[in-house]
Amino acid sequence: MPKKLYRSRTNKSLSGVCGGLGEYLNVDPTLVRVLWVLLALFSAGFPGLIVYIIMACVIPEAPEQPEAWQQPYQQPYAPKTGASANAFTSFYKTAYEFSCSGSFDENLEILLDFVQSPYFTEATVQKEQGIIGQEIRMYQDHPGWCEMMNLLQALYATHPVRSDIAGTEQSIAAITAELLHDCYRNFYNLHNMALTVAGNITKEQVLAIADKMLKPDGGGRAAIRPRMADNGLPAQALVRKKMAVSVPTFLLGCKEEVDKPLLSAEETVIAELVLDALLGEASPLYEQLLDEGLINAGFGSELFAAQDYACSLMGGESKQPALAAEKIKQELLFAAGKGLDPGDFERARKKAYGRLLMELNDVDSIANSLCDAWLNGEDMFARFRALRGITLEQVNRRMARMFRPGYFALSIIEPIGEG
Repeated sequence: MPKKLYRSRTNKSLSGVCGGLGEYLNVDPTLVRVLWVLLALFSAGFPGLIVYIIMACVIPEAPEQPEAWQQPYQQPYAPKTGASANAFTSFYKTAYEFSCSGSFDENLEILLDFVQSPYFTEATVQKEQGIIGQEIRMYQDHPGWCEMMNLLQALYATHPVRSDIAGTEQSIAAITAELLHDCYRNFYNLHNMALTVAGNITKEQVLAIADKMLKPDGGGRAAIRPRMADNGLPAQALVRKKMAVSVPTFLLGCKEEVDKPLLSAEETVIAELVLDALLGEASPLYEQLLDEGLINAGFGSELFAAQDYACSLMGGESKQPALAAEKIKQELLFAAGKGLDPGDFERARKKAYGRLLMELNDVDSIANSLCDAWLNGEDMFARFRALRGITLEQVNRRMARMFRPGYFALSIIEPIGEG
């Protein structure tokens, strides 16, 4: 792109003509001013004032420079470093990650520089609003996502987890560059960040890069999270929605009452153990439902928990979703009153321990486990210690809190035209 001559905005005494000439010629503007005055005084053929006025009228003023957060991110590194990069936002965190087989130092420098170099303008915001709007509409056509959000809205009347991560087209339309800058300043500071690294690297290596790249804190502070507990019975017991599916699907949820912001490592591993023991592929209930044709191999369950919420989710495809959900609910309530079979407890505990050990074979899993442990105020081996020390009595007490009458809600997606 050819270089353009402008009147300087930042280096000017009158209108910026001499400053602009200096910037264009890459010389000291003061030297330009001195030469201009000398020519005007000692050269009868150089009408300095008239020429200056003409140039001030003809030469455009330099475009206004945006603030640092509005300036495009300038990549100071080689564009190809062999890394696979990704970013995502979940219900409880935003993460930027990369994996690489080489050039680790360079890739980490790029990541740390990137998260500290925001770029927001009204033009880029409008562009992203259109892209996010398309993503929102795409998810509105996704049966699995709609099933999940419908269930969360049934379970929780006020907790923010009932709101879609991406927001709505109306809410994103209200976003401005200034608002994004405020969010960045308040949340994207070192008090709210964690850097986790796994692989063939050393602590000293990572700390040296962090000391080199991280900028001094600009007055940011740790985010204060207010309690958002939404205890009590679900807002709704049943939600149905018709969509373009060939087979009905269901998602059954059971809400827990929480008395602190986050579940402990012990509470988490016990809940996961209970779900596997009662609903896993080796459980009697799973085999019964499969034999009766009420579920297929896609059936699964999980603990869904983060800041001030916890619930157990289970579901899949079923030609009789309401019946399948009712049988599961009754079996869970029965188990909560009776207690877990000792043999099922030991089997599920050994399986859970093996699964945690297998995760240590994958560097991505280790890095994510380190991050989640930090967010929960724990270390990544807390779950190992919990599994090793829990007793059947602890499991039964936890299970009685997990499954209680009246705390279930059901979300069903039905084929269009059915019923």
